[in-house]
Amino acid sequence: MTQDQQINNQQLELSSMTWEQFYETCKPEDLINKYYNVKTIYHSFQKRRISIRDINNTFGTYKHKTYGECECGILYCYEWIKYLNEFSNINKPLTEKNLIHLSKWIYTKYNHFYLCDLKLLLEWILEGKYGKFFGSVDSQLIISAFKEFNDVIMRIEKEIENKKK
Repeated sequence: MTQDQQINNQQLELSSMTWEQFYETCKPEDLINKYYNVKTIYHSFQKRRISIRDINNTFGTYKHKTYGECECGILYCYEWIKYLNEFSNINKPLTEKNLIHLSKWIYTKYNHFYLCDLKLLLEWILEGKYGKFFGSVDSQLIISAFKEFNDVIMRIEKEIENKKK
């Protein structure tokens, strides 16, 4: 099966769901269980790949009770950051305004990330791989983690492409 066929099959599966059904299946707090065997970025390349962009393209916009009307890709980023914010259990979490701005930032720059990538990134941020939160959840640390993670993904994709040649 070619990559295009895999993407089309993936889109077909998503398109048979509503946003609510998808979110219930793939909410951020379930990513660690859903992708429990993804331990490295190399493992991520071997899994079913649903990107944040795929989510947005499939589900379009949604009226969220807190966020309001927004694109589902941004909403997924929002829910991911919100989960990180809550799970961190820090005495000064990100504000609602910060959550909204950060979710738009992440979607705009990193909508090519896949759910299994977000699982790894969540784990690694919580483990302190990219630095520690000191008293408050730090949006700068989160943005920096996304950039570093993206740099590694790009390097690995290049390595894989070179091996194919």
